Amino acid sequence: MGNPAQSFQQWIDVIKKSVMTELVPSLMAQGMSISVADFNNAAPADTPFNLINISDFNSLIAQSQKHSVPVFALTDEQIEQSGIILERMKRSREDFRDAFGALAQTIEIIAGLSPGKSEKVGGV
Repeated sequence: MGNPAQSFQQWIDVIKKSVMTELVPSLMAQGMSISVADFNNAAPADTPFNLINISDFNSLIAQSQKHSVPVFALTDEQIEQSGIILERMKRSREDFRDAFGALAQTIEIIAGLSPGKSEKVGGV
């Protein structure tokens, strides 16, 4: 989904660290979290329990709100642009759709609603 702006990276790092050192241990102590191995089987990532990083979609978010539809469901007409700007925004819309599709699939795997990625490789 792209890298976060440098101004946000420090906050992302703080959140990731807090999740691993405070939130996850507290949840695991209560039996309310899956293991790191189970998470990594569902969603190999740079940091366990980091489901997704979502880029800033600026104008698409504004159009999404204006038309009361999800970003990935915006039509070309609702984007209200033309030429190269429309093409860039269409690519961003598709990236957004792909990211949320992957997120949904990861959540299904974690919840046990679909086979894990390692199981799929075996043809199951």
